[in-house]
Amino acid sequence: MIAILIVFAFIVLVALYKSPVRVNHNIRRLQKRIQPYSGVDKEGFIRYVNLLQLMELSLSHDIDIAAGFFYTAVGCLDNIHVELLTKHINISDLIKEIQAEGENILLNQASNSKQFFIPSYTNELEYNHTIGESY
Repeated sequence: MIAILIVFAFIVLVALYKSPVRVNHNIRRLQKRIQPYSGVDKEGFIRYVNLLQLMELSLSHDIDIAAGFFYTAVGCLDNIHVELLTKHINISDLIKEIQAEGENILLNQASNSKQFFIPSYTNELEYNHTIGESY
């Protein structure tokens, strides 16, 4: 009887450890990081948030679909960025941080669910950094 309870407790702990609640928190942080600029392009911001929510829903099922939602969401930030540049506000570093954080979420989920994921932005940054060092 005690062995069954221990096994059950272990299963619950493993389920909580791999719970998407932490992922939800990280995705919410991605939404909040751009929120101060949401008034610049309201429709673009709403699309960004909706696509991140779709990413969240698809993370546990198919990492490629989740990645597609994430990359499309990041594309929604282009209009916000362009509008802010006309006001001499540059958020390109913030967008790069969001790209890195989002890919980290995808990599962690892929690793936890034994799926395969190759990040685009992170590989591009590492590739450019390596080329810069070679000259």
